[in-house]
Amino acid sequence: MPKGLPPSSFLSNRKIAAFSLDTSIVEAAGFRFQEGLLKHLSIQLPPWIELWMSDIVVREINAHRIENVINAVNQIKGGIKDLQRHFTNSDVRNETGWLDGVTPKASREFDEQFDFFLSSHKGQVLTLDTPNLAKQLFSLYFDSRSPFGGGKDKKHEFPDAAALLSLEFEAKQREVCIIAVSKDEGWRKFAEKSENVYCVSSLDDLTRLFVSNNEEAKFLKLKMTEAVKNLSPRLKNEIRAVVEKGLERLSWTVALDKRTGYRLDADVIEARLNDLVYLHDGVAIWVIANTAGTWVAELPIEISALLHIDVKITELSDVLFESTLWQNEIMVEQNFNMKLIFEMKGVSQNHLIDDLIQNIELDSSKIKITLTNKDLGFSWLHSKFNRFSGFDDIDEIPF
Repeated sequence: MPKGLPPSSFLSNRKIAAFSLDTSIVEAAGFRFQEGLLKHLSIQLPPWIELWMSDIVVREINAHRIENVINAVNQIKGGIKDLQRHFTNSDVRNETGWLDGVTPKASREFDEQFDFFLSSHKGQVLTLDTPNLAKQLFSLYFDSRSPFGGGKDKKHEFPDAAALLSLEFEAKQREVCIIAVSKDEGWRKFAEKSENVYCVSSLDDLTRLFVSNNEEAKFLKLKMTEAVKNLSPRLKNEIRAVVEKGLERLSWTVALDKRTGYRLDADVIEARLNDLVYLHDGVAIWVIANTAGTWVAELPIEISALLHIDVKITELSDVLFESTLWQNEIMVEQNFNMKLIFEMKGVSQNHLIDDLIQNIELDSSKIKITLTNKDLGFSWLHSKFNRFSGFDDIDEIPF
């Protein structure tokens, strides 16, 4: 029964034939199939590992990506209208027609990116024509078995259940096992009861199963580790440039450090790199067996960055209107961990690491940051919050 991680024998004898991704995993990677963690999966996983994606997950991914585009388009249109209200004449041009073609263009581009990602793993999309799917779904539902949690919102877990059942059916038909990648507790518990489905919680957990550990990989790891400890000025500058460029493209999630009765809307406007720490003890190597002299190295780093954040705090209310308690732009220094991915090619015994690097990328994972009272400067804002909330002491503000 697949409980925990698959044994090494399953990894080497091709009993593990495929992997699958949950929507949240793709979202955490910034929906970027052509860069960062998702791009390098085809190198880090053995060539026989296929990608099986549930049709449900594919639809959810497409919906999320298009929703982000639609929201951005609406923000631009709203911004132009808002700007026009500040003028007494028609000084601001209202040319928004070009925005009407953005969403369909984005949809086509997203489809092309996903199709390329799927083909790079010899992948397939599993449809919902699995025999007896409805019967199995409702059996899980009424018995409150995973991924159904037994709560009031069980109906929202139907997509997860259908996706997992279709993956399990395909694996049974082929008499193999599949590794599902999901943070969802329901997926993990379903896998514990399945004979064909394993579950790991991150892309990192997936790729670490296949880290190369032969003599060549050990030599490369040692050489890479030494190179990181003694970075040449050229490579140090190149890495810094990669990180600075990567920070500009990152997706962010901003939250308050405590549960509150207020809603936080925050956008990271700019991220400036302060410092880098190279965690050389965490170097990992993937040697590509079917391509001589080609390998991938992964280097964990700790980033210190100064974030320029637009913050809006709104009072939640049952009435139709909302009260904005505070809106301002703040500067916050944050530390967080990420990974650098090096694509390497060449005979490592005869060259410096610098000369073997073909490409360097910063992984594209979404970064979550948490704002505190100190970040928001509540000692200065006390009177503003007191007027709306009735709190008499700054320590009582529930942030």
